[in-house]
Amino acid sequence: YYLGQNEVTKRLGDSMHLFLMNIPRLEFAAIIPKGDCASMCMMGEGVDKPLLESFLARPVVNACVTNNGASLPEVCGCSPKINTAGAAAPFGDRVVFIGDAGVTRLYKDGIGAAYRTAKAAALTAVFHGVGADDFARYYRPACRKIAGDNRYGHVIFFVTDQIKKRKFTQRAVLAMVTREQTDPNSRRRMSTVLWDTFTGSAPYKQILFRTFHPLFLLGLLRHLAGALFTRSEPSAPPVIEVARQLEV
Repeated sequence: YYLGQNEVTKRLGDSMHLFLMNIPRLEFAAIIPKGDCASMCMMGEGVDKPLLESFLARPVVNACVTNNGASLPEVCGCSPKINTAGAAAPFGDRVVFIGDAGVTRLYKDGIGAAYRTAKAAALTAVFHGVGADDFARYYRPACRKIAGDNRYGHVIFFVTDQIKKRKFTQRAVLAMVTREQTDPNSRRRMSTVLWDTFTGSAPYKQILFRTFHPLFLLGLLRHLAGALFTRSEPSAPPVIEVARQLEV
């Protein structure tokens, strides 16, 4: 969406805005400032115009990319499909599948996975051979490593989905993030977990294991307990729907 540099700075600053909303078929969404434009990314099942309009109708989203309710000009747009599961056999005799065609990280772009699988395939071909047995021995482990990490990702996104469906968990997570962002001495444990989950900056296994840290669990439990006995104002939007800058 074209806003102009001044409007981008005014509405979004220089931070990615993440939206976790309980909208059917929507996994998550983000709005990212890019010069004169705001780039909107939506991840979900069958993302189409009705889903887009439902997302844009939310007040916190409306404030970012619309002008008095009217959509701002779309500079460009695309609706690609992504691979969410690896191929059963991403190789054969003198044939090997790279990146998305073979296996890629769950809900992430295929550049990193393409690099890792291409490197493994090249090393196999140059130093061992190009037969199915060669790829099975030296290339398959690289694919299994990515697929194995995706299992942890499925757990993380299942938990995220449960958080979106309950107002008190929404309030707890946002309260924890807000406290971290306003405390300069905070380790920002929840902020970094959210950042790494939705940007792909760390393996899913590492992210999940970070949530088992005693201080993370203690902080989350404290905010969950507070959220159970605290109700937001009726006019306030669901907590996680508020665009939140995650500075890590």
